[in-house]
Amino acid sequence: EDGEDESEEEHSVKILGWSRRGTTVLFVCRVKEGESTRELWLSHHHLCISMKSLDTMYPELLCPDLVDVIFPIEAAAGKPTSKTIQEVARNLEAVFEEFLKTPAVRPHAGEILRMLFVHPQFIEFVPKMNVLILIVGTRGDVQPFIAMAQRLHQVGHRVRLSTHEHHKDFVRKECTGCEFYPLGGDPDELIAYMVRNGP
Repeated sequence: EDGEDESEEEHSVKILGWSRRGTTVLFVCRVKEGESTRELWLSHHHLCISMKSLDTMYPELLCPDLVDVIFPIEAAAGKPTSKTIQEVARNLEAVFEEFLKTPAVRPHAGEILRMLFVHPQFIEFVPKMNVLILIVGTRGDVQPFIAMAQRLHQVGHRVRLSTHEHHKDFVRKECTGCEFYPLGGDPDELIAYMVRNGP
């Protein structure tokens, strides 16, 4: 049993400090994978996106939702206090500690950490963006973009979905958290025109 406990402690994530790059907060993360230790600068957006990607690939791992953890930084509209950032850092450490100890994750902790914390040369800092998705057409044309808009919103971007007023209720119901902006024109008339005139 003692050997098992030591094995579990070989994998860990510690946040040693932080800095700012514009509205983005960069954390200094010390990642321990067995006998290997790395220190990386990672943005709070990168951490969130990496965990979301892992959850998409391996839903059975029940990955934590880091969107809620980093929300205090996002809520500060680019000007979080030092106290807020330190609190988020402590919460991130606690979430990673608990995640790495779960039965489904523990046997593969090293591999999972390598997936979450890629080598610095491959890291792209992903700032919070204002995304406009413009769709002309029927409900069937709008539907595929709902999932995209929701995913972008989940990882911290501001998303506005712009389409015909006819789809307003559908978009607001299905795309929680995203904005709606109306376009002119009637999609039924558009389809009728296309039918009359062919492809």
